[in-house]
Amino acid sequence: MSKSKYMILLASGPVVAFMPFAFILVALVMAFKQASSAAQFIVVGIAIVGGLYFPVAVLPGWIRWTSEVQPFTPATDLLRHLLVDTPLVHPAVVELLKLVGFIIVLLPFGAVLAVA
Repeated sequence: MSKSKYMILLASGPVVAFMPFAFILVALVMAFKQASSAAQFIVVGIAIVGGLYFPVAVLPGWIRWTSEVQPFTPATDLLRHLLVDTPLVHPAVVELLKLVGFIIVLLPFGAVLAVA
């Protein structure tokens, strides 16, 4: 299987893993009739702790744990590994299992929040 096929398969995981965040934003819009600032806050916060702008290792220890409890970090690490061959902190299988775990745990929670 070529590298581009892996990227297409890998791109679908983060999309589904981030759906709960979209559901939460929908719930905020339904409750408060506006949530653009909340959406920006969530996106920027996740990008910072997810290692988009700099490595997670430079985060202070008291906030570094947040990089492990959201799906952006494994998605970013896997995509960087496939695109520019950066080394992975954990094996690729572990990163994929993290994404699947986030999907299993967060998707029902986000869906319930959006419906309520």
